[in-house]
Amino acid sequence: MSKTDAFIKNQLRCVKTPSGLKRRVFIDASRQDQRLWVEGGLTFGFGEHKYGSCDFAWYIENQWTDPYSGRTCMAKPIIVVEGTDCLNTRSWGNAQIQRFHHVYGAALCGVTGVYYLNKGEHTIRPYLFAAAYYGTQHLRKTNENSNYLVLDDLQDIEELVASAADFGVDSGKYKRTCDNILSAMLNRFNETFADRFNGDWTKYLESRGIYQTPSGWIRILGPQKENFTNPSKRMGHIVIGEALTSHFLLLGSGTLVEEEEFTYLLPQMTKGDVSTLDSRMSRDKEWALLRKDDNPWRVVALDELEGISDDVISAYDFLKGKNRNKFRKQKNDADRALVSELKSGEASIPSKAGRRPQLTRVSDYWL
Repeated sequence: MSKTDAFIKNQLRCVKTPSGLKRRVFIDASRQDQRLWVEGGLTFGFGEHKYGSCDFAWYIENQWTDPYSGRTCMAKPIIVVEGTDCLNTRSWGNAQIQRFHHVYGAALCGVTGVYYLNKGEHTIRPYLFAAAYYGTQHLRKTNENSNYLVLDDLQDIEELVASAADFGVDSGKYKRTCDNILSAMLNRFNETFADRFNGDWTKYLESRGIYQTPSGWIRILGPQKENFTNPSKRMGHIVIGEALTSHFLLLGSGTLVEEEEFTYLLPQMTKGDVSTLDSRMSRDKEWALLRKDDNPWRVVALDELEGISDDVISAYDFLKGKNRNKFRKQKNDADRALVSELKSGEASIPSKAGRRPQLTRVSDYWL
């Protein structure tokens, strides 16, 4: 366990646990959190996949059935927290998205999931508030108890825990507590949305690398194959987090309906790269989540596009194997040219692009 993990867990231990609730947290170098909740851990899964471990939870002694395994236990999770001190680090930008899917696993199971980002010298990026808000609305269509909350104040967590203990998670008062937090989250997003983008969803989505084209909505992100195979880069965590948040922003904007999918375009990768990762990383948790068949997106590589110009292909060929931070101008130029051709319809995405055979079920494998 890192020093920052220990710091976050010590903060959460300061939250009073009222009578009737119990807490679950692990210390030192324990890997118990990576076990399923039903096995005494802090990990949640849904369907065929696990979503990642969390840091802390409050529960009641009541029967609960795990949607992932179908097994039952006498510990019903009420509030599950994944925390980070990334707002006090140099990697505060990308680090904010890396654990988004961990909390999402709990929320999928009808639990109140809390992504706690300890206040620091940097601020929470507004899109996290919006994605969690609209993600909650999406989840509640199938499970009214689902909540995804993004918080930076321990007092909010204390109020949430107290409300659960005093009134129960099925009560109107607890639901209002959650709804009040969700409203505050949306307000924090709307401050930026109104001030910087005048409430224009198209402009805002484009600022997030999400574009409307004749081929449908496309999210563009720039990892290379090596970014996935090097565990220190944690690119799998970033890419799945960006996929989920992009989906929820599109739903929230009203430009994508529930049944539609969008294209997740990785222009610095080839179809062969994706196929190699499908084979090499079929048991990697984040890659399997990215590639599962029922996702509302399909992963498409540059060489799967039709009508793309030789100039754009050459621009991305030049970037292969290079540090994008050192060649930021060239990458931005390549991205702009690609977006221009996609928006004009000169380049398009065939309907068969990004389709692949089904992956095997993920077991206990972690980055």
